[in-house]
Amino acid sequence: MKNLIIVFFSCLTFGAYAQLSGDIVRDGRQLVKSDSYMMQGSHIGKLVFDIAVNAEGDITAVKFVPSKSTISSTPARIKAQNYIADWKFKKGTTYPKFHQGTIAITMVREL
Repeated sequence: MKNLIIVFFSCLTFGAYAQLSGDIVRDGRQLVKSDSYMMQGSHIGKLVFDIAVNAEGDITAVKFVPSKSTISSTPARIKAQNYIADWKFKKGTTYPKFHQGTIAITMVREL
């Protein structure tokens, strides 16, 4: 039953907003190393972060956006920031020096 609720919540959440948006999406820059946009944690909801990506494809800055997030817990925010820290985007010198974008992570309760 718990899994059914998680799947239902995920479907509703994913339909309501894009998980990746901003200049990164408009310019067609692809993720080459990532995990799911859903993670387990101590809360249920979404955490939104503004990111900057360098020419090598590394995420160099992550800023929490509380006005677009439904979770305000600092431990949950830090866990999500660490979760996306190793994600990589396509390398390229044709992209801006610090390419901007937004990532939304859905957090579900640990089973």
